[in-house]
Amino acid sequence: MWEEATCLRFQENVQARDVIRYVLERGDSCFTEFIGRNGGYQDIIIGSECAEEYVVAHETGHALGFWHTHQRPDRDQYISINWKNVMDEATASFMPFRSMLQAFGIRQISPRRIPYDYGSLMHYHAVAHAIRVSDFTIVPKELKYVTTMGTEKMAFLDAKVINDIYCLNACAGQGPRNCLAGGYPDPNNCNRCRCPEGLGGYDCSILQPSSKRHLKNNFFQLSCLIMQIISKIRIVLY
Repeated sequence: MWEEATCLRFQENVQARDVIRYVLERGDSCFTEFIGRNGGYQDIIIGSECAEEYVVAHETGHALGFWHTHQRPDRDQYISINWKNVMDEATASFMPFRSMLQAFGIRQISPRRIPYDYGSLMHYHAVAHAIRVSDFTIVPKELKYVTTMGTEKMAFLDAKVINDIYCLNACAGQGPRNCLAGGYPDPNNCNRCRCPEGLGGYDCSILQPSSKRHLKNNFFQLSCLIMQIISKIRIVLY
């Protein structure tokens, strides 16, 4: 998933000692030991019951330097945490951090520069680590974003941040000179821009038709939310 949207490439190297290691274990818990590079082996634990692509991508995001989106220091402007419904063992995953992203000591990205993205791969869904699955643990200030949280795909901003950190020179001297509306040269094809959702074309200047997902009735979305979330409850994501 990260390779599709960024210049990053993951290759097996059994000789290296300063690497990410994917460790498969029995169980339903998936987590990484550190945020960003700490030197030596960086183990990502993948439980047998949560070895889905988006879960592995989420944990890899941590190893690349991402904190959870809902842990941003400015998160209280966008969400509320229902602490009474958060499992004790998951409390740390809901506490805010001072910075959103650290990456291999290169530089840090302030969350003030990046819009809060409910649809980030690094954002928990509404009943993550809930004591009672009939109640939310994360409540968006605008309820229309309830179904946006907890996506199983990489958001535009997820890829943009990683490309800004790791891939700044990937298209140096190539491709379009100016990508509009916050787009940027695609490091996997420098002749085109990667555009925010809803925009397209050579330089992100073409408005694309709304997807069927955006045309759904909001009430229908909310009615289906519990069914969507229940299917994820068995996955313990950190």
